[in-house]
Amino acid sequence: MNKNIYLRFYIILIISIFFILSISIYLIKKYYKLENFQNNCPVFFKEKTFCQLNKNNNKCECKYQKVGINYPFMAPESCCNNKCNLLSPSECQEKNPKEKTSYFCNIGGKCIEYKGTNQNINISQNNCGLDPLNNQLLLPYTSMKECKLNNNPCDKYNNYKWSTAKKKSKCLENVNCGFCTNSYGEGKCIEGNATGPNDILKYYYCIPGVSKNNTYTYGDHALFII
Repeated sequence: MNKNIYLRFYIILIISIFFILSISIYLIKKYYKLENFQNNCPVFFKEKTFCQLNKNNNKCECKYQKVGINYPFMAPESCCNNKCNLLSPSECQEKNPKEKTSYFCNIGGKCIEYKGTNQNINISQNNCGLDPLNNQLLLPYTSMKECKLNNNPCDKYNNYKWSTAKKKSKCLENVNCGFCTNSYGEGKCIEGNATGPNDILKYYYCIPGVSKNNTYTYGDHALFII
């Protein structure tokens, strides 16, 4: 009888130990998998990444700057220690006060001051977002006065909170503006008239009939044109 009791005890003990070991191994693997995910940053991005505020969607994102090219390319969040997407827009900036500098951007028709960096290795974070029509950087202004002088009446319709349809609808109400849409359905309100954009050199592909990938639309302003 005692032998049966001891046998059952040992069986239960072995099963319990096996169960505890299985759970421990599972938790250890899960932990290291998470750690590897968080630290899974290719060597290519090492020491080249920084958090940057994306002016097109007002979100903090992980970017990297290639040597010799002052352009902020997308980088995996893990390369920024997964911190950028946790930062608010106001926190997404250079932390060292000695390295800070101010620049100004026209966002939705309003000149806004941003804090950037004067360090060349991260200088590309000082920008006003990307032009949705050509994917080129929108360069910042060095002063509020310069920003206001270069403001145009159509930028106020390029509000990142609005859908493309709303931007277009509001844009076409203004006789000084036209709306250009690229092949991906993204659009921008630009200065123009019935024949096309005012800045033909910059938006040459938005001229009606020139490109099949871009469409240019002007409002029904016949009463104002006559």
